[in-house]
Amino acid sequence: MEEFLQDLQLPGEIKPLFVSLANHLAHLNMKWDFYKELFINKNNSIILADTARIFFVSLEQLFRYDITLAICNLSDHSKYTKKSGKTLFSLSLETLINRCNANTTTLDLFKEFRKQSEPFRRLRNRVVAHLDLDTAVNLKAKSLPIINEVKINKILQLAGNILSDISAQYGNTQEIVFVPLVMAGASDLVYWLSKGRAAYKNYMKNLKEGRIPERF
Repeated sequence: MEEFLQDLQLPGEIKPLFVSLANHLAHLNMKWDFYKELFINKNNSIILADTARIFFVSLEQLFRYDITLAICNLSDHSKYTKKSGKTLFSLSLETLINRCNANTTTLDLFKEFRKQSEPFRRLRNRVVAHLDLDTAVNLKAKSLPIINEVKINKILQLAGNILSDISAQYGNTQEIVFVPLVMAGASDLVYWLSKGRAAYKNYMKNLKEGRIPERF
């Protein structure tokens, strides 16, 4: 994907920002695909629970937090001011939009993207980046937003559409695919876990029936 992005026709001051955001989105899509394969796929989640339950429970939380932070990074404001008065800029979609004079279509897409991202920002502020006291200990605290597969898919689609629209504004006609083809990914992990589980069950069956099993 990197080679494809470098071939895009973009102004010199825009291209590094665009390429960095596109790579960020591609990695976010990859993590989201891993998450779905491991934890949303019911058959696969059973295999994970049967092999290393505690490990995968912890891994699932890490994935959720990392995906939340990545979405918030994309939706961050363009700049912020430190206490020292120094202004810093964020690698975010707003920064790219501000620097490329985006058209009305792109601005509308970004407005909707920000709207859809708001629950993730609340989750980041109250649980992931900071531990809000009421959320942590007060049972009467307002419940956290429900974040599901549909919402994440919508956000990723909007982010991809924004980048594709900006690319098209500079005359690029190539379709940008933000879901990379990954070898040795989550599906391969599940495959080998299932093989190991089957081998272990066969070993225990032979042991129970009094047969001397092969070394497991």
